[in-house]
Amino acid sequence: MAKRQSSEQIRRFGPLGSLAIAAALAFLVLPSTLTLPNPSPTSQEEIAPVPPSRTTLAPNVSNFTSLAAGTTGNGLGSGTGGGTAPQTGPGIPPPPTLPPGLGNVPPSTFQCVAGRQTEDPLSPTCVPFYQGDNGGSTYQGVSAKEVRVLMYYEPNSTLNTSQGTSTPPYNTIIDTDLPPKPNEHPNVSTARGWSKFFGQRYAAYNRHVKVYVQFGSLASNNQSSPGTQAQDAALAYSRVKPFAVVNFSLFGNGAFYNNYMAEHGVLIFGSIAARSAGFYRQFAGLQWGYPPPLEYRAAQYANAICSIVANKPSSNVGENSTGIKNGTPRKYGLYYTTDPAFEGLTDGARLARDLMKKQCGIVAIEKTYAKNSFSVDNGTTPREATNVALAFQQAGVTTILWPLGYEVKLSGALKSLNYFPEIIVGDDNQQASTGGGTFQDPAAWAQAWIVSSVTYDPPSAERICTQEYRSVDQQAPADDVQKFACQSYNDLRQLYTGIQVAGPNLTPKSIDQGYHAIPIVVSSNPQVPTCYYLAGDYTCVKDSVIEHWDPTQKTEDQRDQGCWRMVGNGKRFLPGKFPTVNLGALKNNANVCNNFRSFVNLSLGP
Repeated sequence: MAKRQSSEQIRRFGPLGSLAIAAALAFLVLPSTLTLPNPSPTSQEEIAPVPPSRTTLAPNVSNFTSLAAGTTGNGLGSGTGGGTAPQTGPGIPPPPTLPPGLGNVPPSTFQCVAGRQTEDPLSPTCVPFYQGDNGGSTYQGVSAKEVRVLMYYEPNSTLNTSQGTSTPPYNTIIDTDLPPKPNEHPNVSTARGWSKFFGQRYAAYNRHVKVYVQFGSLASNNQSSPGTQAQDAALAYSRVKPFAVVNFSLFGNGAFYNNYMAEHGVLIFGSIAARSAGFYRQFAGLQWGYPPPLEYRAAQYANAICSIVANKPSSNVGENSTGIKNGTPRKYGLYYTTDPAFEGLTDGARLARDLMKKQCGIVAIEKTYAKNSFSVDNGTTPREATNVALAFQQAGVTTILWPLGYEVKLSGALKSLNYFPEIIVGDDNQQASTGGGTFQDPAAWAQAWIVSSVTYDPPSAERICTQEYRSVDQQAPADDVQKFACQSYNDLRQLYTGIQVAGPNLTPKSIDQGYHAIPIVVSSNPQVPTCYYLAGDYTCVKDSVIEHWDPTQKTEDQRDQGCWRMVGNGKRFLPGKFPTVNLGALKNNANVCNNFRSFVNLSLGP
């Protein structure tokens, strides 16, 4: 029986839906060549390894320091996107002229910091207190005085909390404006804290954002199902009729809940990582995501490989590896899953393969694995992985390209053969998690690299989400802040940003317009991504980091043996801006360790 180790639930980037190549080819975020747009000058910056410091880790540049006059065309979901050139601080144009009624009361009303709503560099431009007519009931779930928002969770995860083992309440909707009950679930108490924080710090134009928390129902087997999600959505819609929902469910990517809500005109937000661009366009302008879609991930991976690997000799093969050595021409092996539950990963990996061949001539020997996403899988043997490792070794593969997906048996098979090729994995959150990496064989994984959209997670007390939450709640246990408050922060920030940039006339169309008016501002803070919305695009993150695995070092919070060290101490790369040096030259054990954590899947049965 498969079991999720829920103590790792910091980020909920879960299982995948299918991804069609036809959808990828039509993906408007990418030009017709499926090469990611380069939004910055063509000069290439080399990486100079420097030890981590407060200066290198925490400069503040806002991605929302100005809002252009974006447009959504004639209808919802047709936003034209942000600027065409990056902005990095000096010379950023002033905010646009504010609508009538915005003025007189100073921005300090919102406790603004350096021209932004909060200390977070991704918070929007500070606006003066609103004094005009907000239009009243501009959309369902909106009145002159409030905006109704609902946070949805599955009830089938028993989690370790400050109260010990806690099971979420079953089939319940909770109004966080009501006084707290004794020993309430931390998802509820932290939602109440965030409601206070965002209410104090973000503009909602004389409206109170009223937050509800819903814990769903279970089928007869005590699991979520398509039917229970649809039932939960129908209940929430009838009782709350929300303007927007933030969906934290893992089952089926929450698609069944989302579909019901979107079909009823409700906006959807969430951090499921493995969705395609077509998923968002199914209900364009209603479904929004924080991480990039699969097509973008595949293209970023290809972009990085063509920059730091292609047409260069091998440079990170393990010492004394049987049959291969550094300094020889690279020979490639492509590794990806054919697990039918993860069709999106299969198609995304093949898209990355096609892009690498087209852009820089990479041709690879292809091998696959049948079962994806498990750190422990007692239901399969290492035979499949051993056959793959033997095939790669006999072919003289120096470099294994693994664009998407996660499993752990290949690394053990490589170790058993004393064969240590370079391994470069792509944007998968289990791969990027320190917990996921500790299940890999340390000798084989010492040659591993990752190209990922994750941000730098410093020790818990230094995280932006922790500091923001602590400004309104000093009493919550530290573990609850990390597991529950920080878990929901990015999605809530994206939602509240949308409410603010939409202006007083709050509708899905005005949120679409507001998001697509956000210009490109390159992040210089490793804790936050570069975030903007291109034409036909409904996701935030646009840049990536490069990391290399160090099996000898514990993370800064001392929880795991081994860590991903961040090239350039978390420097982030937009398309076309990856370094051009050879892969091995980027390795430096003075680079900061990333504390990023995600869930870990365990299959404990035979």
